[in-house]
Amino acid sequence: MIRRTWLPVLVALAATCVSGPLVGQEDAVSTEKDTIQTTSDQQNRKTIRLSVAYGAYSMEEFNDKLRPENNNTVDSGISLALELSLGELKSPEKIPFIGSSIAKLLPNVGIEYLNASSKTTHTDGVTTTVNWHIPVLGIYFAPEVVLEKRPWSYLRPLVIGYYRLTDAGLTLSGHPGRLAVSGGTLGVSSQVGAKQRFSEKYEGFIEAGYRWLKFTDVHQTSEGGFLHPLPPGTPAGNLPQSLDYSGLTIRAGIVGYF
Repeated sequence: MIRRTWLPVLVALAATCVSGPLVGQEDAVSTEKDTIQTTSDQQNRKTIRLSVAYGAYSMEEFNDKLRPENNNTVDSGISLALELSLGELKSPEKIPFIGSSIAKLLPNVGIEYLNASSKTTHTDGVTTTVNWHIPVLGIYFAPEVVLEKRPWSYLRPLVIGYYRLTDAGLTLSGHPGRLAVSGGTLGVSSQVGAKQRFSEKYEGFIEAGYRWLKFTDVHQTSEGGFLHPLPPGTPAGNLPQSLDYSGLTIRAGIVGYF
């Protein structure tokens, strides 16, 4: 009697398994697929990052040249950066030697413009403006680590790039041409930051870090008849002083998802 009672139930259950999942199971499977697809879409989203930063410079060697001439020193500057990320990289589950779980790893590539200048007007008899304009342009790679326990924060443990002095040199009012300076070098930096999502497509961030960037091989040339011939004692070839853009940085900006 018991076997006859359960037989229709077993037949119905078998038919259900063969034909497909129950209605509730279908909803669960559909929801899981949607979740997986949504997560995949989020991981593969591209980002563009715009930022502005204030940075301190370590120009003591160059400033030692400017001070005796009563010129303003170069102590800090503003920089602008533009970055692009094409999605997330497969990352280890934990950071080596630290053990913190990694939520995601973003490979960012960017360009950066660092402004640096010293402009001084002397009024001893004849008014003369001495203008040292020594900006830098660089391209860099910045892997970004987002921690699982603190998704609102991130680390950039090692940012590495190549930088060049761009349209840099010395001009004097009332004199033609300029003393052009040029050179290139590698630079590295490290940052820690926090971010806040504003909407599905935008988030803001602020970060602090330190940059190591020093030009020790800077070439100088006279262009456009600048003080030609150069005054006695003016070294030809390389600039005697290094140009050191190393120092603390504070950066803020916005990230767009597309």
